[in-house]
Amino acid sequence: MHKSVIAAIAAFLVVLSFSSALDAQTRRRPVRRATVKKRVVKRALIPSGAVKTATGLTYLITHKGTGRLPKRGETVLVHYTGMLTSGIKFDSSLDRNEPIAFKLGAGQVIKGWDEGIAKLHIGDRAILIIPATIAYGSRGAGNGLIPPGATLVFIVELVDAKELALSQVLSDAIKAGGVPAMRTRFQELKAKGLGNIYASEGDLNRLGYSLLRLKQMDNAIAVFKLIVEEYPNSANAYDSLGEAYLAAGQKQLAIESYEKALAIDPKFNSATKALEKLRAEQ
Repeated sequence: MHKSVIAAIAAFLVVLSFSSALDAQTRRRPVRRATVKKRVVKRALIPSGAVKTATGLTYLITHKGTGRLPKRGETVLVHYTGMLTSGIKFDSSLDRNEPIAFKLGAGQVIKGWDEGIAKLHIGDRAILIIPATIAYGSRGAGNGLIPPGATLVFIVELVDAKELALSQVLSDAIKAGGVPAMRTRFQELKAKGLGNIYASEGDLNRLGYSLLRLKQMDNAIAVFKLIVEEYPNSANAYDSLGEAYLAAGQKQLAIESYEKALAIDPKFNSATKALEKLRAEQ
């Protein structure tokens, strides 16, 4: 990470710690002098160029790209690292070597992301400071990884913006005509080229799991089977297919899928655990 970015993050975290302390002081003793001091501290420590919006989002562009602004409704691709204000990292797309993809302005991510990413040009890198009110609020997230009321710090890069994501195209096809329609639509797109449609294993995987959550087992299995056809060397693809088969009660097919995952990557932990449990039940 570039030294200037580290310095900017450090400055932001100092601001947040000062602000929290002064907020507490003001609550205990509502003296106008404390409010004035708080404003002075913020002006002194917030890096030049940082902007705070009406919602409470603070953002600082650390590197200017040469691309255009994304349009509402487009699928944006974003690399990110997320941290708590303590500096503890809770997630990063860089660890998976694949940016997150979502439809801008559609509520598929927290409000602070929809607002912050919309302000970036393609190629921009930025720091987003997102208060709980436009993040995860009082509920927190990640099974306690993000505590209730947490302000979040994100280092982001807007990688690209596409008209659509393949997952959305295939989801629409499933709704219109089920698995046969999805298969037909995919083959049509593959034959002529995807053009301005974003496609990745992770994007399709998210579609499969969304169908699983909706208890659409046959549709989910069909999507995961499509993924293993397109990414035959991916242990994760076979692991996900195994999970779908297991959810549908097809244990033998689940075992075969987990075995294929481990044939590709013998150290794939989730497949190992699932296979051990299934074999113990036999």
